[in-house]
Amino acid sequence: MKIRRFFAADMRSALRQVRTAHGAEAVILSSRACEGGVEIISAIDYDEALVRQAAGEAGQDEDELAWVAAAVDGAAPPPVGTAGAAAPPVAAAGAEVQAQLDAVRDLFEVELTRLRRDLLGRREPRRGLGVRELERLGLTPEAALVLSQRLPARLETRHAPALAARALAEALPIAPQDPALEGGILAVVGTTGVGKTTTIAKLAARCARRHGADSLALISTDAYRIGAHDQLATYARILGVPIRQTETAEQLRQALRAFDGRRLILIDSPGVGYRDRELAARLQLLAAASGRLRIQLALSASADGPVLRETIRAFRGRALDAAIITKLDEAASLGPILSELLRAKLPISYLTNGQRVPEDLLRASRHNVLLQTVRLARPAAANDDTGRRAAGAAAR
Repeated sequence: MKIRRFFAADMRSALRQVRTAHGAEAVILSSRACEGGVEIISAIDYDEALVRQAAGEAGQDEDELAWVAAAVDGAAPPPVGTAGAAAPPVAAAGAEVQAQLDAVRDLFEVELTRLRRDLLGRREPRRGLGVRELERLGLTPEAALVLSQRLPARLETRHAPALAARALAEALPIAPQDPALEGGILAVVGTTGVGKTTTIAKLAARCARRHGADSLALISTDAYRIGAHDQLATYARILGVPIRQTETAEQLRQALRAFDGRRLILIDSPGVGYRDRELAARLQLLAAASGRLRIQLALSASADGPVLRETIRAFRGRALDAAIITKLDEAASLGPILSELLRAKLPISYLTNGQRVPEDLLRASRHNVLLQTVRLARPAAANDDTGRRAAGAAAR
């Protein structure tokens, strides 16, 4: 692995230097503002195992990338922290470094996307118009650039809003089945505060309305949040369905055996931050309980793009079946979450837009996702002919 530093007056010039020197296979390790412009550190022949090994050897460094250069160049690593400072565990250091490298890669992708967008605007100005319309819907530049390939090269200005909306609708990943009505064993996972327990109650009510209360059962695995079980137990009592609380994989298996024969078993899980070291273990606890388990990831529509991206990355340690977009009523735009779901190719199963059970639960479809997107991005347009035509065309 070879590492080089590049200096330039601006980011575009620095990236051009990286591409000239290292080619398309370059990996950006760091970028920062400095006196007179910006500095980028990039590498070729990137070896993740070597980076992880170096992270374990170096521990805490004042310069986050100094130990990388030292490990690659064969020099002695820089001094570790201050006297008496405790070094973090190897695994924790490696995970932190990997997270930093992922963030820098994302930054590099953003910069390259901007360059590609500017180039497209000059070469194909009418398609560039479509990119701008997609960005007005709240999509990230990366997502807008990808979706612009679905637009006609000769895009007329008056048709741009409707065609951009239709391109988004056609690309939306929508779960083909309604999980609550299809049945099986369904777990809802996600970070703290995204509305998992309330969503579980809404799904339970949806199933009970169609198939009766005796068709389902609830299981709570959240022994961490005060009152979490009581909240779900209250919903269970109102719906007239049984509920069990479990803490271990064996208890969870026993509960699943006790409820065997029910059409739908819903499992509420504790909220876990995407940086939480126990995340993998808690997901493994669910996976070990049953091979028939399907997992839905609850994502808040009010979260920003980087948080959503890292959350999806973290929870994809276990295969996800679909995503539930929660807190639609608190969102200023659906663009960031739709951009990340398109990027991850993760289907959308439901939208939740309030606290009412079961009213504030929408089955995801291209029509209603697009309509909500347009309403948030262009409130006035959502009620005019453009908004209705776009949503109707997408539904067809």
